[in-house]
Amino acid sequence: MPNVNECNEETFNLQCYNKEMPHFTTASSCQTFKNNSEIFTCSITDLRNVSVNGDQKNCTYFTKLTNLDVNVNKNTLRNVEDMCHYKVNFKNYSETTSCVAKDCASLEMKCVNNNFSSCNTNVGLWMIIYGILISILNLSHTATYRLFDVAVVDLTTEHNNDFGRQRVWSILGSFCGPPLAGYILHKFAFNGNQKNYSLAFVCSIIFTILSVASIWPVDAPSNRPAKKMWKKSLEFVRKLEVFLFIVLLLVAGSSFGFQAVYVSWYLQEIGASDLVIGVSRGINGLYGLPFLYSSKWWISRVGERKIFVLALLGHAIFCFSFSLMLEPWFSVVIEATSILNYHLFWVAVMQYVTKIAPDGLQATLKVMAGSLHFNIGRLISTMVGGYIMSIFGGRMAFTVKVAVLPGKEVKDLMLLFLE
Repeated sequence: MPNVNECNEETFNLQCYNKEMPHFTTASSCQTFKNNSEIFTCSITDLRNVSVNGDQKNCTYFTKLTNLDVNVNKNTLRNVEDMCHYKVNFKNYSETTSCVAKDCASLEMKCVNNNFSSCNTNVGLWMIIYGILISILNLSHTATYRLFDVAVVDLTTEHNNDFGRQRVWSILGSFCGPPLAGYILHKFAFNGNQKNYSLAFVCSIIFTILSVASIWPVDAPSNRPAKKMWKKSLEFVRKLEVFLFIVLLLVAGSSFGFQAVYVSWYLQEIGASDLVIGVSRGINGLYGLPFLYSSKWWISRVGERKIFVLALLGHAIFCFSFSLMLEPWFSVVIEATSILNYHLFWVAVMQYVTKIAPDGLQATLKVMAGSLHFNIGRLISTMVGGYIMSIFGGRMAFTVKVAVLPGKEVKDLMLLFLE
């Protein structure tokens, strides 16, 4: 697909320096201009707001002079990534340079990139196409995750294994993927002055094919749907325990989705560096590894229901801590709550569904649990949380989340699950 860069003019300003030969220079991104004087036009502006005396009258045309005949030298700055030094020289050195020599300190050159060869005039159409493709990708991604949960839980139950230990490999994979993609983009994904993501996508396709090849021989147990499935499902959902379990998934999912979407923005708002944000968002997987590996022991000792209560408390502690946090580095410690509100919680959810779901509804309820938590709950939090953040800021948004978590329904849920 083509690049969807809009056809906007790029502008940068150069300052005048009178050393040996007067010239205009600046430092800017290496992607701003190419070494081709035909793609931009330049004009000179006199920054002074004073009357012109006799010595300066021959240079007054500078204030209206455009389309200068110039050439550009472009050199990469040492030890500064993606920054270049631009030097603009006049091709006609006679009267032009003499005027620059007199008034150099007060002159500024403005150059505009008029080259639209690397942009796309049909941006709207291609954005719609991209949007459709991204929607299909997200749909397939969500369906794949939910079906993987069903297959893995069924296999671990059949072989008397631990679902948490299987998730360890998922977390390890998430550690390997982003750094590898970043390395590929950093080393090999440059096409001229623009990044080319094709190689990263090719690697993703290769890894997907390898994954398919590795799981193809696996004989996963089949789940036959129940007779009169809709009637049986409605009767099952009417139970108070199941209804409150659905509320639990929505509440926990809304908090999880809010954290996944807005935590990085909030950290930027309070001055966190990219390093802090990266470490904060990545450390939760590291926190969860030992607990996932021993999740069977933890859940057998504590119980699924009490894990649910602890997960809600973990969400409350997370949001409350973020609402008071002043130093971004504390987020690295606060992320330890993910042990309860994500890692152990989701293992407990899958095991709980396996226990309470009747025959014929096992797969359906596992998919429903994932959809409620990761999709519908996230949608709710994205809409409501985004509105609160845009109006009142991130600190108030996290405070509101703390206020919602101890609501009446959640208290009833805790009391029921603690019985």
